[in-house]
Amino acid sequence: MWGIYYKVNGKGQYKNYMDGTYTEMKKASDELIARAIAKGFKMIRRAQGTGGVNLTYSDGKTRVEIVYVENERDREWLAFFDKCQAERGAKAA
Repeated sequence: MWGIYYKVNGKGQYKNYMDGTYTEMKKASDELIARAIAKGFKMIRRAQGTGGVNLTYSDGKTRVEIVYVENERDREWLAFFDKCQAERGAKAA
């Protein structure tokens, strides 16, 4: 089962936007990106790795990270990444 997760301005944990089949995910993704572009957002980063595909969009003030996950292993990795980020943030504070 595919899923889309997002985070705004690098704060908090990734939030689930949707879960579904590849076709449902692709449709939701296309609509989400079209809305972002219409609001003046531009893609500033694309990465692919263990946790899925990560796209980052920004309008100069707000940064939105979108992560596409394909399976449970990707979701587990994303949760682990979130946990590490939170621990690193707590140590810095």
